[in-house]
Amino acid sequence: MIFIPVIDKLIKHAPQIIESAAKSPLGIFALMVLAVSVLGFTFFHDASEATRAGIFVLMLVGVGAFGFAAVRSAPAGAARDEETSSPAEAVDSPAAGGGAAVSLRRKPATVSGDQVKVSLAKYGFYDKRWNPGGGRAAVRYETKVLDDAVVVVDGSAGLMWQKGGSREVVFDMAKQYVGQLNTERLAGFNDWRLPTVEEAMSLMRAEAHDDFHIDRAFERGVNFIWTADHAGDGRVWVLYFYDGIVAAEPEGFNAWVRAVRCV
Repeated sequence: MIFIPVIDKLIKHAPQIIESAAKSPLGIFALMVLAVSVLGFTFFHDASEATRAGIFVLMLVGVGAFGFAAVRSAPAGAARDEETSSPAEAVDSPAAGGGAAVSLRRKPATVSGDQVKVSLAKYGFYDKRWNPGGGRAAVRYETKVLDDAVVVVDGSAGLMWQKGGSREVVFDMAKQYVGQLNTERLAGFNDWRLPTVEEAMSLMRAEAHDDFHIDRAFERGVNFIWTADHAGDGRVWVLYFYDGIVAAEPEGFNAWVRAVRCV
């Protein structure tokens, strides 16, 4: 009975699992072993019984290795499904503010590099390395002054951003900085947070303005920013506006904070 949930998960996410497994190093090795064993049966069908038995064992090794790669890929497939379809983690955004409306995950998560690439392709966000042909349609950002604080609103994504940001800080201090913004009720609000990697990537422009891949509505000097998402190996995703890329960095790395909240 204990294996039933595992089997159900494997069946439910079979296409994603097979695709992920086939791209993993172990999956590639397994496919190579299977290919060699099939060729062995094809060209050595008249070989001795011992040789055919060896080829059969080789095939079993390939099947077993690919099965193991598929099982290891199951959680990632499930995570992608939950993160892209769970209504509790998405914001349904109005089209106001210019540009096509987008619905982005707002809760922190552990996100693999492959999942980041999927998000880049899904939303058409720009990244110099992973999606150089991307580029979000023109967004009309609205700059507002609220309680003596200047913020920038992206109505199409349903997000309010700091126009500027923090100084360079490590990840723990980045979280403390956001907590201080909420204590001080920046712009009259106490629900500021670090952006998810999807939200941060929505700021990236394909064209550079003043050497930075971000709209002129935002202050310069905030060169690369922390996100709330981890990469699964203890590192955290960081968005580089000067380089036009997203990359994972250790928590002891120094980056800026540009806090965000939902509107």
